Amino acid sequence: MFNQFNFYIDRLIYKMRIVVFSSTEFGHRCITAGVVPAKGSELAGIVTTEPVIDLGNGKSMTLSTHANFEQLAKESNCELIKISHRPSVADYTDILKRTGAEIVLVLGWYFMIPTDVLSIPDFGMLGIHASLLPKYRGMAPVNWVLINGETETGVTLFYIAEGIDEGDIVAQIKIPIRPDDDCQTLYEKVSVESIKIIRKNLPLIASGIFPRLAQDHSVATKFPRRKPEDGQINFNQTAIEVHNFVRAQTRPYPGVFTMKENRKLTIWKTAVTELSLPEGTTPGSFISKDNRLFLNCTDTTLEILDIEIEGMSLNSTTQEQIDFLSDLQTTIGIKN
Repeated sequence: MFNQFNFYIDRLIYKMRIVVFSSTEFGHRCITAGVVPAKGSELAGIVTTEPVIDLGNGKSMTLSTHANFEQLAKESNCELIKISHRPSVADYTDILKRTGAEIVLVLGWYFMIPTDVLSIPDFGMLGIHASLLPKYRGMAPVNWVLINGETETGVTLFYIAEGIDEGDIVAQIKIPIRPDDDCQTLYEKVSVESIKIIRKNLPLIASGIFPRLAQDHSVATKFPRRKPEDGQINFNQTAIEVHNFVRAQTRPYPGVFTMKENRKLTIWKTAVTELSLPEGTTPGSFISKDNRLFLNCTDTTLEILDIEIEGMSLNSTTQEQIDFLSDLQTTIGIKN
């Protein structure tokens, strides 16, 4: 009986026409490892964007984690649809009907799906969100959980609904956040668990088993999109707060920064130390000790392990950088 049941599920899911909306490397990995390997599945289409999107009114947005889907679409023998502007209801409707989408996966997409099109696919539209909904709804959850010093996050597979990340939950997987995690390592964990949650739950939905758990909106939190200028460091914080800020926005993101003598200083990696603040120092000043570079915060210091100073050598800390910063003997970049 068990084998017959699995066979029945496989036959249903692998006949479905799946369309994926994605612009990111995250979505690329989920398609490659979560959708395409399913025996007999039919990836009907991939909808993606150009690296730079026209938002209208003279505004545009550059996608820092943009991925190229051309080769994947070619290998999967599916249609690739590229969008260079904010899609309208008519655009979504045309895409869904043209591809014959029976189920849609939204995996790293930068636009709200209009409610008018949610009912077009027979099996609905599902999204992956990189948090344990209803916590951290909105944009950049991987970055925000690190900024806020969380010790746990997760991934949620959920039904797309009218509100942002408000739909019923299909399944969740918890992910512990280690003290040495940064946005890159946490992003990797999210990708791995997202692939698992897709492969486990799509067959259930296709077979007519629809797990649905309504979110508790009373405990929801929501966070905005982050922009490169949001990476300016506020030195009036503790060392752990500045450290969390750094690890949340390191590569592949633009990084955190301050300005000194018309040079941009981008800090990529730090470590919390127990080095006491020298008497009379001010948060935001740099000191050197034993050819190592430290940043004074409100309570203690951070060791700077990787800094980029505009016009100087890239990567890690070099003697040239240490000499430049330690010679300043002044407070830099304080943001009130």
